[in-house]
Amino acid sequence: MTKEIVIPNHVVELTGVMCNGKSLAASSLRDAGVRVEDIDKIAQDVKEPGQPAYEDIATLWPNVIKADGTIDNDKLRELTFGRNDEIAISMLQQATQPHAIAEMVRRLSLPLEGNLYVAYERPALLTPSIIKPDHRLAIIRHHKDTRRLMKNIMNRGEANGQSITYQQAAAMIEKQHTVDSLREISDSVIINNCKKPRFSGKILRWHEAYEERLKTPASIALSQ
Repeated sequence: MTKEIVIPNHVVELTGVMCNGKSLAASSLRDAGVRVEDIDKIAQDVKEPGQPAYEDIATLWPNVIKADGTIDNDKLRELTFGRNDEIAISMLQQATQPHAIAEMVRRLSLPLEGNLYVAYERPALLTPSIIKPDHRLAIIRHHKDTRRLMKNIMNRGEANGQSITYQQAAAMIEKQHTVDSLREISDSVIINNCKKPRFSGKILRWHEAYEERLKTPASIALSQ
């Protein structure tokens, strides 16, 4: 069993199933002055040419390297999640996760510069978190139609220049918590059931209340 990494700063894990509003929540926290790191973005950064995960991936899947030397993430996704190949997915995780975690630890350990906590976005994966959070905030949206959720994932991928198939989206969802299990493992839950301005307001009110808790020495001691 992998031991959780403890960060010297107070850490909030911001999590949620894909397309539930986690990124919007992160944006709202950033607007409030909180530093929020995105583990998915860092995982992409460490796959860039010259970065630590690049050579590992190029060695494992040489055919995913494009003419300009960058990684074809659509092809890499097809060879792993697209085929729901557990061995290939595990190999990809082993090639990227240690480097992504090391970079995340570095960023989360930077001085808070006046903030009371630092946050990081993490998908609601069934695998345990490597970085030990002091508080887990989950964003939940109730999807009555799973197919609609898959479509939302595909549309978001297209908006980001990614080609995600229905099968790939389904494989991603299979590896994440359900709404019910996410509730069980989270310290706070915010329901995303309103328009963006009101939802951002919910996030801001949570942030203000949480900072007030952290200003109380007894609360800080209790969370450690």
